[in-house]
Amino acid sequence: MVMGRPNKGLAHVDSLDAGAFEKDRLRVILATVTGEMSVTDACEALGIGRAHFARIRTEALQGAIEALSPGRPGRPRRAEPPAEVAAMKREITELRQQLDKRVLERDLVVAMAGLEPSPEKGGGRQNQARRLSSKPKPRRASNRLKRR
Repeated sequence: MVMGRPNKGLAHVDSLDAGAFEKDRLRVILATVTGEMSVTDACEALGIGRAHFARIRTEALQGAIEALSPGRPGRPRRAEPPAEVAAMKREITELRQQLDKRVLERDLVVAMAGLEPSPEKGGGRQNQARRLSSKPKPRRASNRLKRR
């Protein structure tokens, strides 16, 4: 003899998350499947005809089959990003390539001119542009007034 929890039978339906109407219908359908109730008694209990009962019983059993069918293993795929996101990613890639090209061109100009970026000034683009330009930038009038 196997020991374990006693089977609750149709009382399993009581623990489901559904309304009383749906639970009653399911209890009656399961009672006909297990042979505890005849189809005629089930139709009377639910107040429906035999054809309608046959249809809802088939739908209930089909729903059970679908719920028990194994799904696809693993995590579901993420939804495809919108077209705007894909366009932005392409634009970012293009802009990065352009930036890399400009940095390479700047490095070549600096190397050909024999200049090295000065670490104390940060070696930023503005400092390099000043060193490479032949004309000195004019001072602002406000700077000249402060010095006098």
